[in-house]
Amino acid sequence: MTHPRICIVGGGPAGMAAAMQLQRYGLNPTLYEANELGGLLRNANLVENYPGFPGGIKGEALAGLFRQQIEQFGVNVENEAVSRILSTERGFALEFAQNVKECDLLILATGTKPICLSENLLEDGLSNRVRYEVVELRESCDKCIAIIGAGDAAFDYALQLAVNNDVMIFNRSERIRALKPLVSRVEAHPRIEYRSNSEMRAIAATEDGRLELRWTSASGELVETVDELLCALGREPNLDCVSKELAMSLPHLQESEALFIIGDLGNDRYRQTSIAVADGIRVAMRIWERMER
Repeated sequence: MTHPRICIVGGGPAGMAAAMQLQRYGLNPTLYEANELGGLLRNANLVENYPGFPGGIKGEALAGLFRQQIEQFGVNVENEAVSRILSTERGFALEFAQNVKECDLLILATGTKPICLSENLLEDGLSNRVRYEVVELRESCDKCIAIIGAGDAAFDYALQLAVNNDVMIFNRSERIRALKPLVSRVEAHPRIEYRSNSEMRAIAATEDGRLELRWTSASGELVETVDELLCALGREPNLDCVSKELAMSLPHLQESEALFIIGDLGNDRYRQTSIAVADGIRVAMRIWERMER
């Protein structure tokens, strides 16, 4: 029996889980990931609800175990960025910087992308100074780092960075959306300062290369100078590589099971590693089930 050519775009937990399960079936999928395998799991300070790890496990450590396992399975992983995906008569065409590759079945596991800070707040040329992934700052030491956000990610990032840095969290309202255990740890940490009702107004560069933050609070307009700025303003589905024509056809292609959407890309607010892994395995099993008919 001739097996279909299966491509998986996205190397987070969902994409890796699908790839490993398909490889177990002997379907030899190809997994495309532009960056290091692991996805957002690499950002997590401590994953406390993944079964099998009493006391939790560092996100990067868990991602490392996933990478070891996918290598043991012999999955074909291509470290390439897919620039655009098109629908063709026979399946799908994946465009890369130098070539085009085709497949019969496509699994989209591209996850989410950060919601960016408004350009109106930034002085010209400062966009590249705003960080959205904590892995970019993980090696920072003895810096003053500002984080804008009030959810799990903002508080988790603060705890990671406060090991070697001074951290300030800016929340534009009083409402905290982070889990209580994270909030308690932040409140007890001597190197983290939390500021509620702090609305950012302007961000500019200083002469010595730092960042000047201007915000308003109950005390009026205030100014703070920091070394780095990290934003955790939420995330949205990442369909940047999907052509407009393909995007319009997604519901039909999913219904016909020519294309599958897994992991954070399709799970709305239910973004958990365990759910993403189960999602990937479920889809791989469904593909195999169809082939066995």
